[in-house]
Amino acid sequence: MNSQLALVLPPSAASNTVVINARCTLRREEEQCVIVVAGLPVHHYRADDAVARAYAMVLLVESGFAQQTEVARTFDTAERTVRRYQERYAQDGMVGLGREAGWCRGRRRVSGKRLRCVETLKSQGLSNRAIGRSSSWLWSLPRAHSRVCRRRCHDRLQP
Repeated sequence: MNSQLALVLPPSAASNTVVINARCTLRREEEQCVIVVAGLPVHHYRADDAVARAYAMVLLVESGFAQQTEVARTFDTAERTVRRYQERYAQDGMVGLGREAGWCRGRRRVSGKRLRCVETLKSQGLSNRAIGRSSSWLWSLPRAHSRVCRRRCHDRLQP
């Protein structure tokens, strides 16, 4: 009885396995990823498939297998990103997970009319700061008033 008994520990996770929590793991092998919950594979996807990766995050949280913080840490994203994926999935399903966030590529953030107004003021020799200070009201008005705004902006800044 004086000898110490050996402590039986579960085998350590392989190097290609990321532990999400006590019952969930993410296993990566070459181009494939598998989510395992309690020893059973519940979702698999290609490593380069962004939609399936987002769905894996949503699946883990929505099914109650893991918390947002655990999922975010495992997939190396922010908790806010996990919540965004949940919202998009709730609204549009898998299609919602496929669209990119942010502004549409190739679309101007400033309307052409406002851009021409700024270019006109720049050609008159005004600095960006002067344009911003004197025409800050220009950006807050609805687009329907853009012609009136352009006239006011042009008249107000004439020497």
